[in-house]
Amino acid sequence: MAANDLTSLAAAKLWLALDPAVANPADGQIAQLVTAWSRAVASFVSVPILSQTFNDRYDGNGGSRIMLRQFPVTSVLSLAVDNVAVPASAIPAAGATTPNGWLLDPWDGSPPGRSQSLDLMGCYGFTRGRQNIAVSYVAGYLISGEAATIPGTPYKVTVAGPNGPWGADGGVTFVSNGAALTKVASNPSAGQYAIDTTLGAAAGTYVFAAADTGKAVLISYSYVPADLAQVVNALVGEDFRYKSRIGETSKSLGGQETMAYSQVDIPPRYKTILMPYRNVLPV
Repeated sequence: MAANDLTSLAAAKLWLALDPAVANPADGQIAQLVTAWSRAVASFVSVPILSQTFNDRYDGNGGSRIMLRQFPVTSVLSLAVDNVAVPASAIPAAGATTPNGWLLDPWDGSPPGRSQSLDLMGCYGFTRGRQNIAVSYVAGYLISGEAATIPGTPYKVTVAGPNGPWGADGGVTFVSNGAALTKVASNPSAGQYAIDTTLGAAAGTYVFAAADTGKAVLISYSYVPADLAQVVNALVGEDFRYKSRIGETSKSLGGQETMAYSQVDIPPRYKTILMPYRNVLPV
């Protein structure tokens, strides 16, 4: 599974009614289609799927609100106006003095999400200027701090993935003290973890050390919304079958019946799924 793939080879093969556990001569072709259609879908929706950090600049509008370009935004790391750092604000309370600082319109945690505003409270404002607003923030689909307890042998935890398949690791911490575990390639020792690749990276299975059995951990990870992953599976299947009838728009079967083939790039039923994810703000 390539770094930005939105589904796995195993899932695409399953959609094509091929046994994911059995090597197939077409595996290489299917893997290429997975990567190609993942890029096409990501380009179409124009929002980050896997969680990543953005460092954006905006023109100050003289007001107290700007709309961030990417969504869903899970955290704001820093904000500067005219090169002056602005602190985070407390949430305004009824009857209390208006606090000073920035406040993010929060994501509700469910895909697809929506464009989110960044507001300035109290004495701050987005003074007019060209690219005088600098914002560093994290956007993309993220499960933050899923609770788990490290079991006995084989010391593995598979994430729940309530909204879609695992996409990328976001780190693991101990509940007891908040200390981060160190990621290693394999054979973790105390205080370490690894990603089990035997079932494919999309499985989202974490491997821990025997010495950490019984300890509570919080696992953070990016995921691909289930409907987006399924659209990629379906488009891979369409393209894979298309190679046997390249250029054909219809085919007569013994003069008794005719089969017609759709020539659209992305079938309307898939665009209906993709449209709620589409970013309409200029990026």
